[in-house]
Amino acid sequence: MGRRVEKWTMKNGEEIDIRDMTDGHLKNSYKMLMRNGVIDPSTFKLYLCCDGPSGEMAQYYFDQEFEAALMAPKSPFVGWFEEEMERRGIDIPYVEPEDWN
Repeated sequence: MGRRVEKWTMKNGEEIDIRDMTDGHLKNSYKMLMRNGVIDPSTFKLYLCCDGPSGEMAQYYFDQEFEAALMAPKSPFVGWFEEEMERRGIDIPYVEPEDWN
């Protein structure tokens, strides 16, 4: 079975295979998604796979974070970009929360 091929649509409307993106393009596209608050749909596994936190304060913040994740735009490209960067040995860039839209 071959590797799946995901195509990213660039600003000019042209499609490019993720594996054909330059390192810089890959990292910049990932950071753009992060700045726009986009999350990978698999993020919900973190919330649904285990018991919630113990304690009122911890539960309060857990609920707030989960609600924010529910409202956030979702795209599988987040995970696909992370997988490709890991495959290439590129450090996944961190985007400061104050830089998010």
